[in-house]
Amino acid sequence: MRLDRFVSLATGLSRREARDLIRSGRVRVGGVVARDSSLRVGGEEVSLDGRALRAPVHVYLAMFKPAGYLSATLRERGSVLEILDHPSRRRLSIAGRLDRDVEGLLLLSDDGEFVHRVISPKRKVEKEYWVWFSGRLPEGAKELVGGGLSLEDGTICRPGRLEVLGEGLLSLALVEGFFHQVKRMCKALGVFPLRIRRVRIGPVTLEGLAEGAFRELTPREVEILKGEGER
Repeated sequence: MRLDRFVSLATGLSRREARDLIRSGRVRVGGVVARDSSLRVGGEEVSLDGRALRAPVHVYLAMFKPAGYLSATLRERGSVLEILDHPSRRRLSIAGRLDRDVEGLLLLSDDGEFVHRVISPKRKVEKEYWVWFSGRLPEGAKELVGGGLSLEDGTICRPGRLEVLGEGLLSLALVEGFFHQVKRMCKALGVFPLRIRRVRIGPVTLEGLAEGAFRELTPREVEILKGEGER
């Protein structure tokens, strides 16, 4: 990890503020003054003004995003992070964004590798959506989705799973997440989405979360999402 990132995470300061501290000679690595912000640090002791800094602990959160908020950083007005009451919210990234009018599960972390693993199509982390809809599904809708649905513009979706949960309610389980995918799939199936909610990402669900609430992921959930454990 770069020294400026280490200091930033360990102190809660911005990266710019951390770099200023390093340039001023107030940071030591292994007892030696370090003025290079790009220095890679591992097991060495890092101290600020003679006080040892703890190795930063990453944050992993699950949040129930209400409709009407942007999946964006705090720099954008209307960001869902505005209602996240967590001390690390300014440095969190969203692993898998949702449209403003879509509600449901978001995963947030300051661990860039974790975020990449969750959103990368190569990792095939399954995301499940509940869709309340109007209209009638075509015959063989499950097979169409399971075989890779063809969209209006010719895009072929990766194979997914469709289940009918009730009158006007279906579940879509997908291993990718491109722009407006669920809405575009509904259009290709000839139905109109009235409400969309993401209910699951890999092993993590909305169970027990109220709208706007969040919780920490369990170590086991993090391990599975990183691909280091079996489901």
